[in-house]
Amino acid sequence: MFNHLRGRLVEKQPGLAVIEAGGVGYLLHVSLSTYEGLPGPGADCRLLTRLLVREDAQELVGFGEAAEREVFDALLSVSGVGMRLALAVLSAMRPGELVEAVRREDLVTLRRVKGLGAKKAERVILELRGRIDELAAAGGPAAPARTPAAAADAAAAALVNLGLSRGEAEAAASAAERELGPGAPLADLIRRALTHAR
Repeated sequence: MFNHLRGRLVEKQPGLAVIEAGGVGYLLHVSLSTYEGLPGPGADCRLLTRLLVREDAQELVGFGEAAEREVFDALLSVSGVGMRLALAVLSAMRPGELVEAVRREDLVTLRRVKGLGAKKAERVILELRGRIDELAAAGGPAAPARTPAAAADAAAAALVNLGLSRGEAEAAASAAERELGPGAPLADLIRRALTHAR
């Protein structure tokens, strides 16, 4: 229904963005990679979109690139994978990294994503294995994005947006900050925190 949305970025936080277009503010769920590539509030912004309709809600998801949307759609086709888990996967790894993990049947890498236990990781590999060439052709790895200065509370907020409880998110973010040191890029901090949030 919606292919993309262009407008003024009103607000952004890890996992969420609000874009105003035609006088309407659209709330979009975004991966960490897309969040990192967003400009500052007040700037013009364009995101590819996917509208998810359920009985109880309509959710708009934004993507900075076509490859990410392709992989997101593929993840949603896997039994037991919903929007939050698909975004958690795309926040933990680039589209090309997921493609390689599926190609190598790398359960260890996939299981580092919060919520993707052994059975779901196996299901992702099994159900996406036949589409690997299609997904690889969709764009491969995401381009490196701008990374803002990071702090444990920003990483914790991102983890909460990805479905963790506040306590789990704060503990995982603190552990990641201890390992990486203060001032670590937000992307690295969140990716490392996701490995602690099990």
